Amino acid sequence: MGSPPKNKGERKIERGSIAIILRYADCVDVLLMLMGAVGAVGDGMSTNILLIFASRIMNSLGYGNQQQQQQSSGTANNYMSQVEKCSLYFVYLGLAVMLLAFMEGYCWSKTSERQVLRIRYKYLEAVLRQEVGFFESQEATTSEIINSISKDTSLLQEVLSEKVQLHFNTLFFIKSTKYTQKN
Repeated sequence: MGSPPKNKGERKIERGSIAIILRYADCVDVLLMLMGAVGAVGDGMSTNILLIFASRIMNSLGYGNQQQQQQSSGTANNYMSQVEKCSLYFVYLGLAVMLLAFMEGYCWSKTSERQVLRIRYKYLEAVLRQEVGFFESQEATTSEIINSISKDTSLLQEVLSEKVQLHFNTLFFIKSTKYTQKN
């Protein structure tokens, strides 16, 4: 007559929420997702940081002619030291991006594999709990069940391992353009 009683242990998750995708994550997966998010943030901001370093090296090169004229008049400022300093920043940025991009890709891929494995087990358990008549019907052949499990979980793995990190990359690329425009 009314709604069925709700279990006290179950959390209500709204349809369309990101929590639906991430509800099979354990503590290790949450840690991997946080590390992957940090990697994605750094990877997304790296292009704009590169632009800041490029503008500094261009400024150093542009002031070089002016500083050479000052050297001939007796001031001993070497603009090449500024260029070398900016070039070293490029190397540091490249190493940091390499580490952050690896961390981003590895962590999100690993957590998606772990969660999809857990979902496959739950899906298979749910299918095996069905009555025998479910398997005898023409609607649910063994190949259709296996195909359904594989297709659904591979789609979920693609979302977790590729789309989420792409979202973080794009978001922080756009957010960090404000910082680039100020400098």
